[in-house]
Amino acid sequence: MNAWLKVENLSVDFPVGGTRRAPVLLRALRSVSLEVPKGTVFGVVGESGCGKSTLARVLSGLTAPTGGEVSLEGVPLGMHRSSIQRRRVQMVFQDPGSSLNPAMTVRTMLSQLLRFHQIVPKDRIEDRCRELMTQVNMPTDALDRKPGNLSGGQRQRIAIARALALEPEILIADEPTAALDVSVQASVLNLLQGLIRDLGMTMIFISHDMAVVRRICDHVAVMYLGRIVEIGKTEHVFTDPRHPYTNALMAAVPRLNPVPAGEYQMLKAEQPSPLANISGCAFRGRCPKAGSICATQNPDLAGKNQLVACHFPKGGTDA
Repeated sequence: MNAWLKVENLSVDFPVGGTRRAPVLLRALRSVSLEVPKGTVFGVVGESGCGKSTLARVLSGLTAPTGGEVSLEGVPLGMHRSSIQRRRVQMVFQDPGSSLNPAMTVRTMLSQLLRFHQIVPKDRIEDRCRELMTQVNMPTDALDRKPGNLSGGQRQRIAIARALALEPEILIADEPTAALDVSVQASVLNLLQGLIRDLGMTMIFISHDMAVVRRICDHVAVMYLGRIVEIGKTEHVFTDPRHPYTNALMAAVPRLNPVPAGEYQMLKAEQPSPLANISGCAFRGRCPKAGSICATQNPDLAGKNQLVACHFPKGGTDA
C-alpha cells in the first residue's frame, strides 16, 4: 500500500487509579502501526474494548497519544493542529443524538462552522447549507429543526453533513450505523459509499459488523486488546484469515449455509483485561495454536501483502 495517512507505534494509556507516582494504567492502544492509501475505505474491526474508538479519536485529534505519531502526507498531526489540519480529518460518531447540540437548529450548527472556518463567503452560507442537505438526502426544511425533532437516521445524516461542511479529505466513521434501526442502516451506508466515491475522500470505517466491512472496505485491520494482529486487502483477510483471532471473528459471522467442520474455530475463553500486564502474545490464553514462545515473545506484524502478528499463522507470513 502507498501510505498517505500513516500511524507509527501509536500508544494510548489512560490512568484509572493508583497514585501519581505509581498510576494504574489502562492500555487502550499498544504500538499500533498502519498505513492508509488515499481514496480508499479502510476498515478497523475487533471486539468491544479492543481500542477501535480510541484509535479513531487519536486520528481525529480528540485524544492525545501517549507515544507514537500520526502523519498525513508526511506531515505530523499532533494535538495542536492548525485549523486547516483539523478540517482535513473529520469524524462521524456512533450516536448522533449525543454529538449534536440539542439546543441548535441544523441551520445554526452548519452556519457557525461555515462562518468560523470561512469555508464560503458570508452571502453563500445559506446556499451552502442547502447544498449540504441535498448531499445527505435531507429536505431543506430540516434546516429549521433541532436534533430532537429528527429521527435517528436523520440525525446521523445531519452529523455527516456537519462533517462534510468542513470539506475534509478523511472521514472517520466510528460505528456510524450501530445506533440506528436495521431498516435505515443500509440507506446510511449507501449514502457514505456514494459520498466517498463522488467527493474522492478517504474513509476510516470502524465497525464490529464484519458483513458491512466486507461490503464497503478496500483494506481492513483486525485489532485485539489494543494491538493490530492482521492487515490486508479485505477480500484476502475474509477469505483467508491467517491469525487465529481473525479466524474466530469469521466464525461469528451469521451464515445461511453451515460452515464446513474445522474451517473456522469459535473462541471460548474471555478476553483479558486491558489493565493486565501481559507478557508475550496477549491472545495466547484463547489461542488453539499457542506454544511456549507465545508466553515470552509478542509477535510483530510480518508478511508482504497480508500482514499478521502470530508465531504460528495459517499458511505462514509470506502472503
